[in-house]
Amino acid sequence: MRGSARAVAQHGLAVAFVAGRTYGAPDKMKPNPDVIERALGELGARPTSSLLIGDSVADIEAARQAVVPVVGYATRPARVQVLRQAGADAVIESMDTLVAALKTAA
Repeated sequence: MRGSARAVAQHGLAVAFVAGRTYGAPDKMKPNPDVIERALGELGARPTSSLLIGDSVADIEAARQAVVPVVGYATRPARVQVLRQAGADAVIESMDTLVAALKTAA
């Protein structure tokens, strides 16, 4: 189980919507913001009231284009600087860090 799925399961978080790439449209893959914009539309969410958690430079770039705040998820220590340089608003190395912040904010 990947880190994000594990965090959802361990901490009793809910997933409202899962969006994936458009079949047969490689031009809409990240860093194109299409998948983020579709998810925002489906949820009726404003970009600035949303948050994307991504583990790649393409995730960070897509979030920037969609004007969505973005947290980089560094799955290895070497990825911390890469995600910061890509423009992540914050970088975490554990989903537990994010879950704790969300519970504090709630």
